[in-house]
Amino acid sequence: MLLPIVATAASLGELRVASSISEPFRATIDLLSATPAELLTLKASLAPEEAYLVQGIERTADHKGIKINVDNDPNGKKILKLSSIQPISEPFVDMLVVLEWENGRIVRQYTALLNPSECNCEVGKQTPPAINSFNNTSADESTSNINKSVKSKATVPAKRTAVKKAPTKEHLTRRGDTLSKIARRMRPDGVSLDRVLVALYEANPKAFVDNNMNRLKVGKILQAPSEEALSAITRKKAVKEIKLQTADWNKYRNKLATAIVKRTAAANSEDTQLSSGKIKSAAEDQSTPKNKTPKDVVKLSTGAVDARYASMEAKMTALQEEISAREKGLKEAEERTAALEKQIADMHKLLTLKIDAMLEAQEKSAQITKNNVSEDKQLSFLSSFLDSVVGMFKQLDKMFLGAVAALITLLMTAWLYSRNKRSKKLADFEQGIMTSEQANVIDMSGISLDISDDSTLGALESLTPVSNEMETKLELAAAYIDMEDKDGAKELLEEVLKEGSLSQRKRADQMLSSLV
Repeated sequence: MLLPIVATAASLGELRVASSISEPFRATIDLLSATPAELLTLKASLAPEEAYLVQGIERTADHKGIKINVDNDPNGKKILKLSSIQPISEPFVDMLVVLEWENGRIVRQYTALLNPSECNCEVGKQTPPAINSFNNTSADESTSNINKSVKSKATVPAKRTAVKKAPTKEHLTRRGDTLSKIARRMRPDGVSLDRVLVALYEANPKAFVDNNMNRLKVGKILQAPSEEALSAITRKKAVKEIKLQTADWNKYRNKLATAIVKRTAAANSEDTQLSSGKIKSAAEDQSTPKNKTPKDVVKLSTGAVDARYASMEAKMTALQEEISAREKGLKEAEERTAALEKQIADMHKLLTLKIDAMLEAQEKSAQITKNNVSEDKQLSFLSSFLDSVVGMFKQLDKMFLGAVAALITLLMTAWLYSRNKRSKKLADFEQGIMTSEQANVIDMSGISLDISDDSTLGALESLTPVSNEMETKLELAAAYIDMEDKDGAKELLEEVLKEGSLSQRKRADQMLSSLV
């Protein structure tokens, strides 16, 4: 678990343990991205006891004897070599390793798991290897243990077919346990690990610090979830809960790491100052008389220190909860804003349609007016034409008056018929325009800008597409890697390698390579 990072140049890699229980501790840590200039001032050590208190890790007597040196491996690469003179009697050791150089400092937590030094096997039985062992025996150690391995193999028969154990119903938590390890032991056949993980978390809410599944309390009895509880948790719900838990866990680690850096830097600064407030060099310290009168030293009791750090942790927890609440509120506000923007866009479209309909109606009205003016001109021309015809026929003989009168009557009848027909078409056209305008009136009373309604938010959530199954498994694997659950991540990535697309298999292969 990476804690404070002030300058991200040099970094620490994987811990490799090369010793067993009841042996002097021997291990190495990869030193990554260190420049030659940084190597000149680089030094490593275990964190002070105050850092262990803040992190909630017990600093046993075994830690005092562990020394860390910068060295080279057989390939010439820089590593940190951890060693102790006294043997380690515990099966695991929690450590906070501090790496410092001129312009930076990092602190990282490691858990070293130690195997028993010898395998006490009975005839007809074979003890399986430890699941989370990181032992890497060197060539010299292999030579020294040849006789032991030969004797052990002579008494062990051929491997038997492994018998699958039934899922456990309850588990007493111990230091070093993780919820994913316990979930594997309680996992029924045919149920995904992520569903069991969330069901186990919901079935035992009092077994976690600050309701975070990554902060498991020690000494709590976890009860296996019932079949009803497992069936009530869907894959989508489990994935969402794991992502939220992982995000909260990362925030907690970063805040805690920052507090450790500031406190350790302040402690180092205070150690270099004298009571007079001046900083003295090494040469000045050597020139100080040995018989100088000792100064009073004020020491805090263990209870005061514990109370101080408990108060600080409570403040940090309250601050974390406040930040989480604000982030959730901001997320809800963003969702409401997005919904409001969508409704405004819909209203804009409706208004655009209405404006277009009004413009079209205006164009039709202008065309009708133009047609009326043209018709008036035609009527005036016809009237003048008839007047000229009447004047002309007055000069003709009376014998033609009857024929002329009949012709005039016929012309007037034709003109009246044409006018009535045009008037009817004009009336029908105006009625059609009025009907079109009524049809283009849009009822906007049903549109509401209130998106506090749960149904509106539910409809918005329903528009979200369902994630691809393989993409979901890749995201889960990334979450398990953040939780340092390599086994769970490896299981999901192997499924993606079998069933995913080409790009998904490439991503899964890259993530598997990072786990090695």
